[in-house]
Amino acid sequence: MTTQSPVPLPPTQQFIFDCADLASSLDSLHTRNHCSYLPDAVLSGQTQYEALLQRRQTLSPTIVEGAWVDFILDGLLMRLRFLESQIGFRA
Repeated sequence: MTTQSPVPLPPTQQFIFDCADLASSLDSLHTRNHCSYLPDAVLSGQTQYEALLQRRQTLSPTIVEGAWVDFILDGLLMRLRFLESQIGFRA
């Protein structure tokens, strides 16, 4: 899932970059259509989120970076829960 930036980033910044990439993917999903791809997209997002949680454990962020990372992870989880509720699906 790791998307590489044009310039190598420190691990915490790469992690934030990857979180933003997942957030962008989740935000692009439209629940109005309830398309057949939506459950698969939510499952994929859940898998990517779980991988990010595992990577989070290996980071050594500063206090500020750690707060930012946790904020982003909370936002990702809320977006996944919202998408799940909209399609009546629980991963």
